[in-house]
Amino acid sequence: QTAHWLWSYASSYGLTSMGTPSTAGANVVFYNNNTDYPAAPTSILAQDLQRRSLGTYADVEAQANRLPTTPGSGDLVILSVGMGDIFHLADTIGSTVVDRTNTSDVNRRAAIDIGLQYARLADSIYQRGYKHVLLVPSFDFSTSPYVATLSATYKNNIYALTEALNIGLMVNCNGGCTS
Repeated sequence: QTAHWLWSYASSYGLTSMGTPSTAGANVVFYNNNTDYPAAPTSILAQDLQRRSLGTYADVEAQANRLPTTPGSGDLVILSVGMGDIFHLADTIGSTVVDRTNTSDVNRRAAIDIGLQYARLADSIYQRGYKHVLLVPSFDFSTSPYVATLSATYKNNIYALTEALNIGLMVNCNGGCTS
Protein backbone atom coordinates (compact mmCIF):
# COMPACT_ATOMS: atom_id res chain seq x y z
CA GLN A 1 0.00 0.00 0.00
CA THR A 2 1.14 3.54 -0.71
CA ALA A 3 0.02 7.05 0.17
CA HIS A 4 -1.36 7.58 -3.35
CA TRP A 5 -4.92 8.97 -3.34
CA LEU A 6 -6.12 5.94 -5.28
CA TRP A 7 -5.04 3.56 -2.52
CA SER A 8 -6.87 5.67 0.04
CA TYR A 9 -9.99 5.64 -2.12
CA ALA A 10 -9.76 1.90 -2.83
CA SER A 11 -9.16 1.13 0.83
CA SER A 12 -12.25 3.06 1.92
CA TYR A 13 -14.15 1.21 -0.82
CA GLY A 14 -13.01 -2.02 0.85
CA LEU A 15 -10.50 -3.12 -1.79
CA THR A 16 -6.97 -4.32 -1.15
CA SER A 17 -5.37 -4.99 -4.54
CA MET A 18 -4.70 -3.10 -7.73
CA GLY A 19 -4.47 -4.59 -11.19
CA THR A 20 -3.37 -3.66 -14.66
CA PRO A 21 -5.51 -3.82 -17.80
CA SER A 22 -4.79 -7.53 -18.35
CA THR A 23 -5.34 -8.66 -14.75
CA ALA A 24 -8.66 -10.39 -14.14
CA GLY A 25 -10.43 -9.94 -10.82
CA ALA A 26 -7.83 -7.55 -9.40
CA ASN A 27 -10.52 -5.36 -7.85
CA VAL A 28 -9.03 -2.03 -8.92
CA VAL A 29 -8.04 -1.33 -12.49
CA PHE A 30 -6.63 2.15 -12.99
CA TYR A 31 -6.34 3.79 -16.40
CA ASN A 32 -4.63 7.12 -16.37
CA ASN A 33 -2.05 9.30 -18.00
CA ASN A 34 0.93 7.02 -17.36
CA THR A 35 -0.36 3.48 -16.91
CA ASP A 36 0.90 0.81 -19.26
CA TYR A 37 3.00 3.01 -21.53
CA PRO A 38 6.46 2.18 -22.86
CA ALA A 39 8.00 5.47 -21.78
CA ALA A 40 7.74 7.64 -18.71
CA PRO A 41 5.23 10.48 -19.04
CA THR A 42 6.65 13.82 -20.08
CA SER A 43 5.11 17.21 -20.71
CA ILE A 44 8.06 18.24 -22.90
CA LEU A 45 6.58 18.49 -26.38
CA ALA A 46 9.84 17.78 -28.23
CA GLN A 47 10.06 14.41 -26.47
CA ASP A 48 6.47 13.38 -27.18
CA LEU A 49 4.89 15.15 -30.17
CA GLN A 50 1.56 13.32 -29.98
CA ARG A 51 1.32 13.48 -26.16
CA ARG A 52 0.91 9.69 -26.04
CA SER A 53 2.89 9.40 -22.80
CA LEU A 54 0.32 11.64 -21.10
CA GLY A 55 -2.53 9.41 -22.23
CA THR A 56 -5.02 10.33 -24.93
CA TYR A 57 -8.50 8.96 -25.46
CA ALA A 58 -7.18 6.36 -27.91
CA ASP A 59 -4.67 5.11 -25.33
CA VAL A 60 -7.21 4.87 -22.50
CA GLU A 61 -9.76 3.22 -24.80
CA ALA A 62 -7.18 0.62 -25.90
CA GLN A 63 -6.46 -0.17 -22.25
CA ALA A 64 -10.15 -0.44 -21.41
CA ASN A 65 -10.68 -2.80 -24.34
CA ARG A 66 -8.31 -5.23 -22.63
CA LEU A 67 -10.49 -5.52 -19.52
CA PRO A 68 -11.48 -9.12 -18.82
CA THR A 69 -14.82 -9.97 -20.42
CA THR A 70 -16.21 -11.09 -17.07
CA PRO A 71 -15.80 -8.61 -14.23
CA GLY A 72 -14.73 -9.89 -10.84
CA SER A 73 -16.95 -9.40 -7.84
CA GLY A 74 -16.51 -5.85 -6.60
CA ASP A 75 -14.18 -4.74 -9.41
CA LEU A 76 -13.64 -1.00 -9.51
CA VAL A 77 -12.51 0.57 -12.79
CA ILE A 78 -11.02 4.05 -12.49
CA LEU A 79 -10.52 6.24 -15.54
CA SER A 80 -8.38 9.31 -14.87
CA VAL A 81 -8.65 11.16 -18.13
CA GLY A 82 -7.88 14.12 -20.33
CA MET A 83 -4.32 15.23 -19.69
CA GLY A 84 -2.81 14.06 -22.97
CA ASP A 85 -5.85 15.21 -24.95
CA ILE A 86 -5.74 18.71 -23.44
CA PHE A 87 -2.04 19.19 -24.08
CA HIS A 88 -2.35 17.79 -27.61
CA LEU A 89 -5.23 20.16 -28.42
CA ALA A 90 -3.33 23.12 -26.97
CA ASP A 91 -0.26 22.18 -29.01
CA THR A 92 -2.35 21.80 -32.18
CA ILE A 93 -4.11 25.16 -31.98
CA GLY A 94 -0.92 27.05 -31.16
CA SER A 95 -1.49 30.77 -30.69
CA THR A 96 -5.25 30.65 -31.37
CA VAL A 97 -7.09 31.72 -28.22
CA VAL A 98 -9.82 29.41 -26.93
CA ASP A 99 -12.80 31.52 -25.91
CA ARG A 100 -14.29 29.83 -22.85
CA THR A 101 -17.40 32.04 -23.04
CA ASN A 102 -18.19 31.21 -26.67
CA THR A 103 -20.16 27.98 -26.96
CA SER A 104 -19.44 27.96 -30.71
CA ASP A 105 -15.63 28.04 -30.30
CA VAL A 106 -14.50 25.00 -32.34
CA ASN A 107 -11.60 24.16 -30.04
CA ARG A 108 -13.77 24.40 -26.94
CA ARG A 109 -16.33 22.16 -28.66
CA ALA A 110 -13.58 19.67 -29.57
CA ALA A 111 -12.57 19.39 -25.92
CA ILE A 112 -16.21 18.95 -24.83
CA ASP A 113 -16.58 16.18 -27.43
CA ILE A 114 -13.51 14.38 -26.07
CA GLY A 115 -15.00 14.56 -22.58
CA LEU A 116 -18.21 13.08 -23.96
CA GLN A 117 -16.17 10.26 -25.56
CA TYR A 118 -14.73 9.44 -22.14
CA ALA A 119 -18.22 9.44 -20.60
CA ARG A 120 -19.38 7.05 -23.32
CA LEU A 121 -16.36 4.83 -22.67
CA ALA A 122 -17.18 4.72 -18.94
CA ASP A 123 -20.79 3.91 -19.81
CA SER A 124 -19.71 1.11 -22.18
CA ILE A 125 -17.57 -0.40 -19.40
CA TYR A 126 -20.58 -0.23 -17.10
CA GLN A 127 -22.77 -1.86 -19.76
CA ARG A 128 -20.20 -4.71 -20.00
CA GLY A 129 -20.97 -5.59 -16.39
CA TYR A 130 -18.49 -3.51 -14.43
CA LYS A 131 -20.86 -1.91 -11.96
CA HIS A 132 -18.26 0.30 -10.26
CA VAL A 133 -16.73 2.76 -12.74
CA LEU A 134 -15.17 5.98 -11.47
CA LEU A 135 -14.47 8.71 -14.02
CA VAL A 136 -11.91 11.18 -12.63
CA PRO A 137 -11.97 14.57 -14.41
CA SER A 138 -8.81 16.22 -15.59
CA PHE A 139 -6.87 18.52 -13.31
CA ASP A 140 -6.10 22.08 -14.36
CA PHE A 141 -2.46 22.11 -15.44
CA SER A 142 -2.48 25.80 -16.41
CA THR A 143 -0.56 26.62 -13.22
CA SER A 144 1.94 23.76 -13.53
CA PRO A 145 5.67 24.54 -13.64
CA TYR A 146 5.81 23.37 -17.28
CA VAL A 147 2.98 25.61 -18.48
CA ALA A 148 4.41 28.54 -16.49
CA THR A 149 7.34 28.55 -18.93
CA LEU A 150 5.03 29.00 -21.91
CA SER A 151 2.95 31.85 -23.31
CA ALA A 152 -0.08 33.40 -21.64
CA THR A 153 -2.19 32.16 -24.56
CA TYR A 154 -1.03 28.58 -24.01
CA LYS A 155 -1.79 28.88 -20.28
CA ASN A 156 -5.28 30.26 -21.05
CA ASN A 157 -5.88 27.47 -23.54
CA ILE A 158 -4.88 24.74 -21.09
CA TYR A 159 -7.34 26.21 -18.57
CA ALA A 160 -10.15 26.63 -21.11
CA LEU A 161 -9.66 23.18 -22.67
CA THR A 162 -9.55 21.50 -19.25
CA GLU A 163 -12.78 23.22 -18.29
CA ALA A 164 -14.41 22.22 -21.59
CA LEU A 165 -13.27 18.58 -21.44
CA ASN A 166 -14.63 18.29 -17.91
CA ILE A 167 -17.95 19.79 -19.06
CA GLY A 168 -18.11 16.98 -21.62
CA LEU A 169 -17.76 14.44 -18.81
CA MET A 170 -20.82 15.77 -17.01
CA VAL A 171 -23.53 13.95 -18.92
CA ASN A 172 -26.32 11.58 -18.01
CA CYS A 173 -25.52 8.19 -19.49
CA ASN A 174 -28.65 6.46 -18.29
CA GLY A 175 -29.86 5.10 -21.59
CA GLY A 176 -27.07 6.67 -23.66
CA CYS A 177 -24.70 9.59 -23.27
CA THR A 178 -25.67 12.96 -24.67
CA SER A 179 -24.36 16.44 -24.00
